[in-house]
Amino acid sequence: MPRPKRAPRTKQIERQGIALIATRVANLGHLWNETQNDVGIDGSIELVEAPAGVATNRLILVQSKATGVAFAPGAPVTYVCREEDLRYWLHGNAPVILVRSHPASGEAYWVSIKDYFAENPDQRAARRIIFDRKKNRFDESAEQRLWTLARPRYDGLHLGPPPVRETLVSNLLSVVRVPDVVYVAPAAVKSQPKARKVLREARAASLRAWMFSGGSIYSFHDPQTTDIGLLCSGPPDPIGTDEWSESDDREVLRQYVQLLNGALEEQLWPAARRGKDPTPLFLTAPDDLSPFELPGLGGMTRTVVKAYRKDDGSLRYVRHLALERRFRRFGDNWYLEIVPTYFYSSDGRGLLRRPASSSDQEEGTPQRRPTAR
Repeated sequence: MPRPKRAPRTKQIERQGIALIATRVANLGHLWNETQNDVGIDGSIELVEAPAGVATNRLILVQSKATGVAFAPGAPVTYVCREEDLRYWLHGNAPVILVRSHPASGEAYWVSIKDYFAENPDQRAARRIIFDRKKNRFDESAEQRLWTLARPRYDGLHLGPPPVRETLVSNLLSVVRVPDVVYVAPAAVKSQPKARKVLREARAASLRAWMFSGGSIYSFHDPQTTDIGLLCSGPPDPIGTDEWSESDDREVLRQYVQLLNGALEEQLWPAARRGKDPTPLFLTAPDDLSPFELPGLGGMTRTVVKAYRKDDGSLRYVRHLALERRFRRFGDNWYLEIVPTYFYSSDGRGLLRRPASSSDQEEGTPQRRPTAR
């Protein structure tokens, strides 16, 4: 059964806030003109002279900021503006007021943006407005100050450049938690490949957060409670992880990064793995090499593993979504840098060893395993 469409609660509150402003303006005897394309201004007030009802062509621009949360009694009513909105409002000659309201209770407060930050320069950096519940009520008490604020249209009213909101997507993921200690023990094997062979034979190949170096085994796992003990010839000594993560010794940092990479591979196994080139991690193909899809933005799906076949049905290659990864330290913090790429295999696991054919290139396959696009 299809899900019914729902009107977002925030949109309802926005409309109620604008309706409240329109009602208050009408009660004051002035004209409210709503902006059809809002880029930081919801509408304008044109002041009308009473009792003749003469439209004066004197304007005030208005931005509404309504909330569905009731204002707490005795607490200040506040609002924090976006920097791009403030530049838009302040860098021009048009008078702009901001109306903060709670439509459900009928409470509404206002300030002139330029006047407020001119009188309260200490609030400019914080972009924070604090409304006086008595002085800043948006009702009949605002009448005289609105007349003082309004400007004739023929003054050539203008604002700053329209606000441009950009979304920054970083490829750095913060490393928020690591084991407290690194275990160091004398090695019972002669090399890293032999150590891997021991773990494969013990069916513990998924353990990756360890390394062999200088006749010792370094591991995030306690050798006394895991199969890492098969690689050790003596009891381990614990070392505080922060001694490695905060070190300035290049060799220590290299070993720490190797452990971090092993821990990442271990967490992603078997959904993702690495080939003989240790840098990329690629999504594992299903055993039957059927297309593997994952949900994406907007309800769409994305094929992240796909097998390509020749005309006779035999396998040509398998393309896997993959990532290049690198751990980096900036200041006292560690991050995982990721770069999307593709990985090509001949069977869903190993590297593609033959050169790509001309038909492969039509599919977008380069001569060698590609890096990021």
